[in-house]
Amino acid sequence: MISILSVKCFQLISIIVLIRYEVSFAFAKADFLKAFPAI
Repeated sequence: MISILSVKCFQLISIIVLIRYEVSFAFAKADFLKAFPAI
């Protein structure tokens, strides 16, 4: 029971980290495109 709960917590943390990484990457890409509008 405790192991299942810890696995669920780990999955939730990894999903949150992945979403934050995707969002920050999207913002960095937008800033890059703003800096170089010719590309």
